[in-house]
Amino acid sequence: MKIKRVIFVILIAFLAPAGVLRSQSIDNYEIEKVRNKEVLDSKDLQIIDNFLAQATQELLKTRDFTSIARTRTTILSNQSTQAQYAKQFSQSAYKYISLNLQQAEILPQERQFKVVLNFLILVDGLKDPRLADLAIAKLKDDNKVIRYWAVRCLTNPGLISKLNTADVANLRLLQHIAGQLKQLVNSNPPPADETLALTTEFAAELSIPEGEDLLIQIADVRIKQYADWTVKYELLDSAVLKSLANKITSTESANPEIARRFAQLYSYAMQRYIKGQNLLSDKNKQYLASVLVETEDKCISKLLRGTQPNIKRAVEQSSISMLQQEYDRLFGNQTKAGELTLKLNIDYGTDASGRKRMAPQPLPDPPETKIPHSKNSFLPREMPDAQYGQIPSRKYLPKPTRKYRPSAASARQVGLPKPFSGSSISSLEAYQREINGAGILIESEHISYFAPKLGEPYARLVVPILERAYKELKVWHAGAEPSFRISVEHYPNGHPRNRGGTSDCVILYGFKNIGWMDDNARKIPHVSGYIEEMAHNFDGACGVMGWLYEAFGNYTANAITLKVAPYPEIEKYLQSGRYGLQRDAETFDYYMTHGFKLPPDVPQNLFDRIYRHVFRMLEPSAGHMLLPRFYQEIKKSGVPKTKSEAERAYVVAEVFSKITGTNVKELFRQCGIAMHEPINGRGTGVLNS
Repeated sequence: MKIKRVIFVILIAFLAPAGVLRSQSIDNYEIEKVRNKEVLDSKDLQIIDNFLAQATQELLKTRDFTSIARTRTTILSNQSTQAQYAKQFSQSAYKYISLNLQQAEILPQERQFKVVLNFLILVDGLKDPRLADLAIAKLKDDNKVIRYWAVRCLTNPGLISKLNTADVANLRLLQHIAGQLKQLVNSNPPPADETLALTTEFAAELSIPEGEDLLIQIADVRIKQYADWTVKYELLDSAVLKSLANKITSTESANPEIARRFAQLYSYAMQRYIKGQNLLSDKNKQYLASVLVETEDKCISKLLRGTQPNIKRAVEQSSISMLQQEYDRLFGNQTKAGELTLKLNIDYGTDASGRKRMAPQPLPDPPETKIPHSKNSFLPREMPDAQYGQIPSRKYLPKPTRKYRPSAASARQVGLPKPFSGSSISSLEAYQREINGAGILIESEHISYFAPKLGEPYARLVVPILERAYKELKVWHAGAEPSFRISVEHYPNGHPRNRGGTSDCVILYGFKNIGWMDDNARKIPHVSGYIEEMAHNFDGACGVMGWLYEAFGNYTANAITLKVAPYPEIEKYLQSGRYGLQRDAETFDYYMTHGFKLPPDVPQNLFDRIYRHVFRMLEPSAGHMLLPRFYQEIKKSGVPKTKSEAERAYVVAEVFSKITGTNVKELFRQCGIAMHEPINGRGTGVLNS
């Protein structure tokens, strides 16, 4: 279930995707030699220890975000599965991370926060059970961000897969982690929604009693928030309810408390939807509708075999009376038990008079005060319009030529809460300070769009398109997605963040990107650029970097844009604009007939036109699903992140060959693409001659 922006601002250090950056201050030569050995001696073990001592000290003393990212990447890329190496690496990592965290305690508060955060990010990446105690120690930290990352370290699927074994020590550690998380969930105030989401995923994966206890505790927190009308993000409960239902249907669990929590939480969600029609925001009602329909489809249909999708019909027809009838059928009333109650033999306890309850507790009436949900507020000042492109008024917004039809997989998507990355401006207030004027923040499930207030008509047109694109990109990338919320931000001329491009799920543009982009006198909505930058973040989540980054991102963006933004202006641009099919074909023809040289008016950083045209040549052999099938394949095997550009190029060529039945290495050679040093989107590398 993909979720709203986080409640708190995560000020994490700049995160670079693994495998993109290499530390320039740490000597990798010796450690790489040791990593490739089959048997290690005492000198080799000392080299491992020295490497981690130097690298972790670098994290402590470095303040430059890019250097920090390089250092973390260097540490993570030098792990190994060789037994001697892995044992020493783990021991040294624990020793030096512990030491540096202790040293951080004497630093000024702001500096201490950044250092601790960076080490927790490293611990999360290492997925080492030995390091779990370091994260547990931070669960009670005063800072919400630190607590979030501590939970993220402990609930990391890679860590849990190592602990979910028959080993006694691992079992004890799992029990300890579950107990510590239960204390955190039970704290007052309870953790933020994104932290509860991580904890829910963790509890659902555990096959020990402590997992059920933790899941019950999470359900109790959500039930209380519903009763108090303090729920802000209902979509989280799809994951909670699904986890509870899975416990009910599994043969491992016969805990009656699981069934009672499932029924009470689901009944509260239905009652909130019924009672809150005139109180809740449209977004909250959409979230609730998604929870009700998703739970009916994934849970109720399994618990009550043969049940009809009556809740879905009621929601689609906006019929509260139909929904109330279905509620009565499932849960009954105070004199008659419902079908779900009877099927699961649920005991709801007794009421105040001591009589046995036949149905879940009724949801208290909403308070007189307004139900909490996020709402934008604006400063009274307006920005001057000198730096803008052409801003359309509402009546001049373009009309689509056809209706967007989502793919079946994208329409079913339900995700978990995602925080902003540390590179995002994160809040409207902070953004308005940066631009020195009134701004807007338009949000969808996965997108936060920051713009000056003058651009609001355009923003409201673009954000739904970007939300569609996000869901289609997730389908395209075989379910992989970025770790953070997409933050689209616009800044005035001269501002350091007005530079274009993307990093850490933050897309940065200038004010002129708000409005129509002027391309050869055609005024078009500038959405393909946004979608390309989004695609880069999805590629990073798949481990696709280096020479593929620009080519894959733009190639993907063109296809997705045509699907989610059916406007004639956009279709024309994607056919003949700078990145269009026609331009690519013309450039490729010149390139092939002039000794593998680009036209004089095409700079080297547009060599991606060649790659894109080659991809199109391969499309028919892949059933016109070249990149989606590519992402499915690398989801199974992965693109090597620690190898050279050339080695990764060979892997990509092999996958393409498998998909298309074509010798892609030979095709690359015929097209003058050097496999030993492929050209990337920044214009580096050489061609075959």
